[in-house]
Amino acid sequence: MNTTRRTFLAQAAATTALASVAPHVHAQAWPARPVRFVLGLPPGGGTDATIRVIAAALKDRIGPGVVVDNVTGAGGTIASANVARAAPDGYTFEVKTVSAAVINSFVYTNLAYQPVNDFKAVSLIGRAPLVAAVPGNLPARNLAEFVALLKANPKKYSYGSSGIGTITHFAGEMFNRQAGVEMMHVPYRGNGPAMAGLLAGDVALIFDTVGSTKQHLQSGKLRSLGVTTAKPTEFLPGSAPIGATVPGFAMDTWFGIYAPAKMPKDIVDRMSAEIAAVMKQPAIAERVKELGYEPAGSTPEEFDRFWREELDRYGPLVKQMDVKVN
Repeated sequence: MNTTRRTFLAQAAATTALASVAPHVHAQAWPARPVRFVLGLPPGGGTDATIRVIAAALKDRIGPGVVVDNVTGAGGTIASANVARAAPDGYTFEVKTVSAAVINSFVYTNLAYQPVNDFKAVSLIGRAPLVAAVPGNLPARNLAEFVALLKANPKKYSYGSSGIGTITHFAGEMFNRQAGVEMMHVPYRGNGPAMAGLLAGDVALIFDTVGSTKQHLQSGKLRSLGVTTAKPTEFLPGSAPIGATVPGFAMDTWFGIYAPAKMPKDIVDRMSAEIAAVMKQPAIAERVKELGYEPAGSTPEEFDRFWREELDRYGPLVKQMDVKVN
């Protein structure tokens, strides 16, 4: 065997050995700098507060830590486009609500990305009921009286949402249809601004998480007319499901972590495992519950199955609502 051939075979063997351990080395080396969690909502809402708790806890596990980057606008589609175009190197993830992960797929007709094919599921963070919250001084004292008030005054009252195509917009439109009422829609740039609009009396109703509304419900500034889940929830004892008055009305909200589609599996699995470990910490789980979410944590495969089930469930419903954004 000549020297050139021996050198070639030695290099080939070295390359093969390196390839066999590359995923492990990759996972061990990552992250070398802070990881970015892109959220398409402004600071101040329940999702933002919850993901910041998770991000802070992750610093103890992945060294350089996690930075939450609020990239707002267009119902979360700007944030999604940002992440879809990001290098799949493990340093950019997206915090997607059900609105961004599911509903936008059917509402927006000209997205700058493929809403399913450009992303990879990493981990479900939490699920939560929504609360139908109204000003404390509203004449209607319960949901039945509120529906009667709306029917007697078509288009006089408005509901606020966190933006066109979001779960709170969808909840308002579903309420309009299933209750047989006509409320006008006022989109805001996130649930925080929508809450401010409700407290100021600019709108008569918003759907939001228990964590975001609880202090205002306790102070009397707001009143709950019901929760969006099919059954009563421990997060707001004494508040009946909306479906008890408006038959068929039921939904919840959730959010999770996604990665650009081509991110290596070893990094996706590592991030998922670290999130699951954080969610199992009693102090973190309790804080997440205080913010209105039932802590989850899942494998990428479990979250991917759940995500696709939600796409199948919401697709026909969103199409029935005929809500489109060009």
